[in-house]
Amino acid sequence: MRLITTSLFAVVTLALFLAASPILLAQADAQGAKSTGGSISSEEGASADSAPQARTINANELLPLLLVEAEKGNAQTMLTIGNLYESGVYGAPRNYGKALEWYTKAAQAGLPEGFYNVGISYEIGQGTAPDPTKAFESFLKSADMGFPLAKQKLGELYLNGTGVLASPEKAISYLTQAGDEGRPEAHFLLARTYLTGAGGVPQDTKKGLDILNKLVDKDYPVAMNEMGAITFLGQYGQTKDYDKAKELFTKGAELANGDAMKNLGALLLDTSDNRVPNRTDALKWLTLSTLFGYNNNQMQAFIQNLRSEMKPEEIQAAENAVRKWYDDRQAEEKARQEEALKQQQQQQQQPAEQPKAGPASAPAPAKK
Repeated sequence: MRLITTSLFAVVTLALFLAASPILLAQADAQGAKSTGGSISSEEGASADSAPQARTINANELLPLLLVEAEKGNAQTMLTIGNLYESGVYGAPRNYGKALEWYTKAAQAGLPEGFYNVGISYEIGQGTAPDPTKAFESFLKSADMGFPLAKQKLGELYLNGTGVLASPEKAISYLTQAGDEGRPEAHFLLARTYLTGAGGVPQDTKKGLDILNKLVDKDYPVAMNEMGAITFLGQYGQTKDYDKAKELFTKGAELANGDAMKNLGALLLDTSDNRVPNRTDALKWLTLSTLFGYNNNQMQAFIQNLRSEMKPEEIQAAENAVRKWYDDRQAEEKARQEEALKQQQQQQQQPAEQPKAGPASAPAPAKK
């Protein structure tokens, strides 16, 4: 997982300040930060006597502005510049070596995310030769500064013995810490480790199931899918329960988990115990799974075969259901973005609402 900063809110008074909010993208699929348009909105000339005036920064102007700010020691801006060079956007040519250079500067400026991205670069050999030991050292520095994602990575490395001597105890410790600090993926990996006894960790199915159930209670869709499969198959001492498995898969599918969508679709076609298959709902979820990781020839062939067994009105109902599910998710995302933008605008207007006690100062970069 590479840490990518993608939300760039530039605020200009006497200098440019960058507030970047991180998201996580799977490293194997990450194409870097994505541009959502040709310009970025900013605020210029805020003072005690005038409201902020909007201006437009051309995408190609952003990198020079960020470089000026980075020279002043803004570590978050250094990280963002590294992201831009890695992704090849906003006027920065794709250059993995320069990306690593700026991640290193961000790390040297005291940013734990910088050390984390340096670690990823050494781990996968991007912008440098692969070096598991240097990767481990960078992750350790990031973790020592309290960065949960680095703690998760250390748990994985100690579990596999990559770049460091394997240690089941340290793996459990770091994965537990990362999960407790907001990384459900770490708790999920810990649960799987207990269930299977991987990496030298003594198998403890009770602990593994307890962790999974807690993740389900916290609406973590990956755990919902896992518990659905365990319940349907009757694994790890669990009683087979079709209805419970269906409930778990459905919750995970509604939260856009592709595995849960696929498994729910297959479950709805199950004919054991004299069950009547629900082809319409099955087609809906199998079709949606192609949008979330299962758009392969095997799935497409399966869906085509299923459609050949269905009546036209059943197919139409399934297609309508797919469209409604997708439209509902789009509407929810649009509402979230509009609310975030509204809050951002309210925050940017606050300096103009202060009493006229003197010149207004530029707001500090937002902290994660």
